[in-house]
Amino acid sequence: MSGRRGAAVGATVLVASAAVLAGSLAVARVALGRLGGGVAAHAEGGGAPAPEISSDQVLGGERVPAARLERGGALYDRYCAICHGEGGDGMGPSAPFLWPPPRDFRAAQFKFTGAPEGELPHDDELARVVRRGLAGTGMQPWDLPDQELGPILDYIKTFSPPERGFRDPYRKPARAEIPPDPYRDQAARQRARDEGERLYHAVFQCNSCHPSYVGPEALAGWGAAERPVAPLDPVPKWSATYRSVLLPPDFLRHELRSIATGGGARLDHDLVDLYRLVANGMNGPMPGYGHLDPAQVWAVVHYTKWLADQRGSEEGRALRRRLEDAWGAGGGGALRGRSPAGTR
Repeated sequence: MSGRRGAAVGATVLVASAAVLAGSLAVARVALGRLGGGVAAHAEGGGAPAPEISSDQVLGGERVPAARLERGGALYDRYCAICHGEGGDGMGPSAPFLWPPPRDFRAAQFKFTGAPEGELPHDDELARVVRRGLAGTGMQPWDLPDQELGPILDYIKTFSPPERGFRDPYRKPARAEIPPDPYRDQAARQRARDEGERLYHAVFQCNSCHPSYVGPEALAGWGAAERPVAPLDPVPKWSATYRSVLLPPDFLRHELRSIATGGGARLDHDLVDLYRLVANGMNGPMPGYGHLDPAQVWAVVHYTKWLADQRGSEEGRALRRRLEDAWGAGGGGALRGRSPAGTR
């Protein structure tokens, strides 16, 4: 794309974004429609149509008044449709410029709500994602009052097809259960990190998708499998559900989408957020481990937090260098021999 073309695209997207925040999705369509090609198809409403709201509806096991859904639809058009589309298919006017792509709400599958595998998320969890946003994506935090966010969440449920998702009469939203953390003091948390290191690599086998954070000798001592190619890099995978190539995070280098970090000078990833994700998985890309002993899950959580808190620090960079030396992999790619040292 030429510099002039890129500037024009950027200016057009800004106009469209300003228009949607002002409550004019029609202006956004006109602005993005000028770009032509696939973008014009999005801008001209080429996605799924908005649902018809003519009466009260039962959604997630609760009867929702039509007036509330109509209000939610108007607010959805103002805040959400620019990315997620009028019909909730993730094909809004801004979608061609966003990676990862906006969520397709029709599937009623959400990666970061902490709902157990196959369960519908509770409104509290949906609200948490909306208000916090998702780091590293186009989903920014939306500080909406309850009287606006509640109707929007109910309206999003109308995108589910008949007898599926939130329209399935036998399915109701489930809250994520978070048992108490058994590792309270500093000594216990050090033991948790040590045990979590072993569980991460040898039991949960997190390093089949995420990087390994120990050397080959440590894996061999635990009887754990090692990836023959690029053990220090995450493994990208295609997801038809989310219409995207998904890259599991490298905890030393990547932001975690849905985990609070404390807001201080040093990263302090929230343990409860991490437990919710590890125990319940991500509805497709990552399995949940809540069927295992909660103490084991908490140990992996403490180990993962220890890694993630080192992102961007000299401590984290030093750990990465030791891993590269241990694997002889130069930071990734095919193995080129090994040093005798395991590493932490």
